[in-house]
Amino acid sequence: MTMISLNQLRFLKHFFVFTLIVGFVSCKCEFDEPTLENLRICDMDRDDLDGFECSSDLATLATDAPFITASVETFQTNPTDRIVFRLTDVATGTLLSELSSTISQLASEAGEAECLVKAAASIPRPVDRLWPALDYNVEVILENGGVPLTINKRFTIR
Repeated sequence: MTMISLNQLRFLKHFFVFTLIVGFVSCKCEFDEPTLENLRICDMDRDDLDGFECSSDLATLATDAPFITASVETFQTNPTDRIVFRLTDVATGTLLSELSSTISQLASEAGEAECLVKAAASIPRPVDRLWPALDYNVEVILENGGVPLTINKRFTIR
């Protein structure tokens, strides 16, 4: 009969707990279906954001803000799903800008049913002009082959 030493038992216990935690964390996703969450507005270039996420969520931007940037979290997406960012004038409903990208363009390592992919889009202010002082709406649409998902946020430029 072979005896397992106390150190071997401790190792097996820690290895089992570590494997259980890694398996739980890597397989756990907050959402079972495609979802859009945490739409934020900021005035930084998307390339300067930490992990494609606005660190603050601004309700008002200055007319001389260098960028209008929207960031969003997407859950349970596929590489071919498309994210569309639309900027409109609230008063007239006029479409001012539209940018779109697939999940695979946003995250080249994205696989099927990706739990979390962060996305951001920036519109630079023209060098020789200020942003018009208006109420704006940012609409983000996830086109996933089914019913498109939409999230909106209004903000003001003054």
